[in-house]
Amino acid sequence: NKKAGKEKFSFYNGAFAASVLLAVLVIAAELAKPFKDFLASIFTHHWIGKAVLTAAAFMIIGYMYKQDNVFGVKSEKASWYAMLGSLMVIFLFYIIHFFG
Repeated sequence: NKKAGKEKFSFYNGAFAASVLLAVLVIAAELAKPFKDFLASIFTHHWIGKAVLTAAAFMIIGYMYKQDNVFGVKSEKASWYAMLGSLMVIFLFYIIHFFG
């Protein structure tokens, strides 16, 4: 039986942080080859680096930030907005990058 405010992990806050970070990492790696190469040199491949950093953000923020809101929005809603927004940003970036 969990008491209010005593949760050990906030899935929604972790998902929010991981989603935003992944979008930033994807775009940064595509725009800055030295950053992409840096990720590959540390993690053997740039996508492995993005996965490790994103998973770390999910865990760290999920355990450290347990408030039920993100920027004044309920955490559940904020995480969905962040996930969908990040997917759209990545998708639009690649469409513009491919056709531009």
